[in-house]
Amino acid sequence: MIRAIGTALCVGALLLVGCGSDSNTSNSGGTQTSFNESNDAAYTEQQVAERAGLTQDDSGISWVGPNGCQVSVIMTTRDAIETYASAGDAVVTNPAGTVGVKFYPDTGCRDALSSALKNVK
Repeated sequence: MIRAIGTALCVGALLLVGCGSDSNTSNSGGTQTSFNESNDAAYTEQQVAERAGLTQDDSGISWVGPNGCQVSVIMTTRDAIETYASAGDAVVTNPAGTVGVKFYPDTGCRDALSSALKNVK
């Protein structure tokens, strides 16, 4: 009985060791979202705001974009963009999909903000 338990534990340990990571791979420190797509932020919120022409409103919590469009969140990672978009929020991104904004879906805002985010390359 003890021998059977010991054998089972050894087999289980070998299986766990086989599930470890490959020692020949390296990680540059960034979170990978898919092949060669790092989830590290390339820009800060402030840099996105400046490049896209967004100005902080009087509350200091949100921004005003082209045509007076209200922006409530500036997203600087693909994960953040996916989170807001999958929740059904109104989101637009730059052409690369690396930064985006959540906005109040007013007439013309999607196009105006999409155009402004083209400046964030």
